[in-house]
Amino acid sequence: MEPPVVPFWIPYFGHAFAFWGNPGELMRSAKKKYPTTPFTLVMLGARFHVFSSIEATSAIFGRSRDFLFPPVVASMMHNGLALPTKDTALYESDRNFLHTIHNIYARNLSGEELRMTMGIFQKYFLMQLNILVDDRINGKSEVFFLHETIRKLVFMTSLNTFFGSRIQAGYPSLWKDFQLVDDTLYAGVRTNLAFQLQPHAMEARDRVLQAFDAWVDVELGDCSNQDQIWSEEWGMRLNWEREKLHRQHHFSIRGRSCTHASFLYVATTNAAPLITWFVINLIQSPSLLRKFREEAQSAMVEDGLDVRRLQSSPWIQGLWKESLRLGSTNTSARVLRKDTYLEGYMLRKNSIVLLPVQVLHYDPNVFERPNTFDAERWISTKEEEPETLRRQKKQNASLRPFGGGSSICSGRLLAEQEVLLMAATLLTRFDICIEPDQPIFRHNPRSLGIMSPLEDIRVKFKARGK
Repeated sequence: MEPPVVPFWIPYFGHAFAFWGNPGELMRSAKKKYPTTPFTLVMLGARFHVFSSIEATSAIFGRSRDFLFPPVVASMMHNGLALPTKDTALYESDRNFLHTIHNIYARNLSGEELRMTMGIFQKYFLMQLNILVDDRINGKSEVFFLHETIRKLVFMTSLNTFFGSRIQAGYPSLWKDFQLVDDTLYAGVRTNLAFQLQPHAMEARDRVLQAFDAWVDVELGDCSNQDQIWSEEWGMRLNWEREKLHRQHHFSIRGRSCTHASFLYVATTNAAPLITWFVINLIQSPSLLRKFREEAQSAMVEDGLDVRRLQSSPWIQGLWKESLRLGSTNTSARVLRKDTYLEGYMLRKNSIVLLPVQVLHYDPNVFERPNTFDAERWISTKEEEPETLRRQKKQNASLRPFGGGSSICSGRLLAEQEVLLMAATLLTRFDICIEPDQPIFRHNPRSLGIMSPLEDIRVKFKARGK
């Protein structure tokens, strides 16, 4: 017996329109109807089994050979970035390739490699900040749309850090084209119809991929020197390693272009809304802002911000985790390799299992006052009562913005350092005040990972001390 099907009215389409409109609300509503059991959604004729207990989540993430993530990634890339069918098959089933690409990410986005990467990221971020903010302010004050500004800062910094300047040459509209693609991918990763119905977005995607075609269609060269983490030709050595692996596995030029474009997408699409949300929470609370600035100042060194020192603060970790908890809307998906029993239900081979992060993050049985932003809920000491420590253990087990198991997001450490670096730099260099008569900040539920603002917020930037 499979989990019960949530009632629906429209045959075939089922819950699809509700899911696309507000996936978090659909999941929370269904959870109220089935508080103690998993349930099944029907969308476009397919059945999706939804599990949200801590135990089921741990089991699914912990059994990566039975609950498969590669087919999900392959489908999203095929729909969203037009990954050629032949290359899509490699992403679905070539275990050697998948294992090696995961190791490349893990090695280059952690430890000493991450430290060096963040040094380059900080350099380009400060350059872009001077261009996009400092030059406009010019010692005075200026009004900006907060998310739009942060979004461009993140994109231009990431583009220069990870890909160098070669791909930008002769392509001044890259940022605008990428915006169009990014805005379409919420529906586009599920069906290419989203691009077919929006010709301007499809044309923009074609231009972006053509630029990456030219970027990869060069001699590979040799960037194997472990002391050289960045080059003008390939940007981060990570890209050279990825490109070399894709060529060894006979990916097409367009297939390689899609994979590099997807890396740029995942490196930017969630960082910008998370930084926006992080900053909004701080500038709306004078006490939080004051403490954050004190923590950031204590992490300043001669050549800038020591991000690792900043992130070692328990209070900063509380801010980070609480921002992730309330800002995430992603639903992790896995495909079953074989018939499997889970929580007493039989799930058939090739069925799709969904893990709704919002249901986990807003569970009142785990998080007291789940709708309230409270960084202190994550901070503990050795002297805490056993019950408090047990609750915090449950909280950490329920916090799943980056997935889990062997397919956990390889960029999670990079994302944390990016957010803290950019937020700390912005808030120590500028007073940022919300302009009067602004709408209340609300998240856009139609997001793939971290929710962007439903309406952007106008803020006034003023250099501190001036």
